[in-house]
Amino acid sequence: MVAPKSASTVIFLNEGYGSGLRVLMLKRNIALEFVGGAYVFPGGKVDDGDKSPKLYSRCVGVDDEEASSRLGVHEDGLSYYIAAIRESFEEAGVFLGSANEDKGMLDVTALYEKRKELNAGQVAFETIIEELNLELHARRLIYFAHWITPEGSPRRYDTRFFISALPKDQVADVDYGETTSSVWISPKEALERHHQGEFEMILPTVKSLEVLSQFSSIEETLKWASRERDIPAITPKLVHLDGGVEILLPDHPLYDSSAEVFLRDTRDLPT
Repeated sequence: MVAPKSASTVIFLNEGYGSGLRVLMLKRNIALEFVGGAYVFPGGKVDDGDKSPKLYSRCVGVDDEEASSRLGVHEDGLSYYIAAIRESFEEAGVFLGSANEDKGMLDVTALYEKRKELNAGQVAFETIIEELNLELHARRLIYFAHWITPEGSPRRYDTRFFISALPKDQVADVDYGETTSSVWISPKEALERHHQGEFEMILPTVKSLEVLSQFSSIEETLKWASRERDIPAITPKLVHLDGGVEILLPDHPLYDSSAEVFLRDTRDLPT
């Protein structure tokens, strides 16, 4: 069994003119081994650099003690928030932060030139934040859900889902590497298109959209997500069912009695 890697995902919310609540979804490069071609939320694994004390000191609104308590970990809970901010910037071009108060306005041109260098592996995220004297708005991230990839997958992630309103005056822009296109779409439309077979998504994405489809505005969604509630870790199971491999959730009657199927290739994961 493969040990899951820590990861973070961000569901960005927006409200279109007359179209109600929408979420940002990115299409993963079809050539990628893990869920290539699927529509996902921005995110990725927590890197060692996300645990930097310098980055911790740049976070506004949440410190490591509070972050760790929220996520139910002993320490370095803040690294999940930083990973969420970094991955959103890398993959979607959305920066949850601002210039330090003593510096004034954010230099957007310089920031996005640095994004190119970051995605090319030429500079570290910490270096960008230090050089441009930026703050990270961890307070904008609301903890939403916790999913762990099935034990039978050859690649596994222990992923914390966050939600956030898209910062004003920012426009999402894919990296044209891991992600090839983006779309703002209502949760209901995404689910309808998925069930019609034309909008590929993995189970945690589908289940997240099912929750969000209950709401009609950013304010309503964030108010619900901010309330005190239990957020359990959900680990689906891969099983042989009806002649193929299916994914069962813990509340399925066959979950406990079914043996886990171990896959050799992540491309075989059902969606």
